[in-house]
Amino acid sequence: MAEAITVARPYAEAIYQLSQEKGNAAEWSQTLRNLTTVAADPQMHPLVDDPNVTPDQIYALFLDLCGKTLSDEGKNLVRTLLDNRRILLL
Repeated sequence: MAEAITVARPYAEAIYQLSQEKGNAAEWSQTLRNLTTVAADPQMHPLVDDPNVTPDQIYALFLDLCGKTLSDEGKNLVRTLLDNRRILLL
């Protein structure tokens, strides 16, 4: 658990700093709730671990499930976490 916190810290700090700069902490809070709900779904873990499922497919799934509530910054977060194989940190 401590390792997950250590790995997640830079992402959390970047999101916090961005939300402070843009004054959209409430929006980020909602975005993170939505993304966490998707990432925590028991069906998501096998997809992320499946070598036959590409990061682009998982990205598209997140976009489909989060709908229009996901800002461009939220989409960038998903892409960054996928590219770094950290999406399950949510």
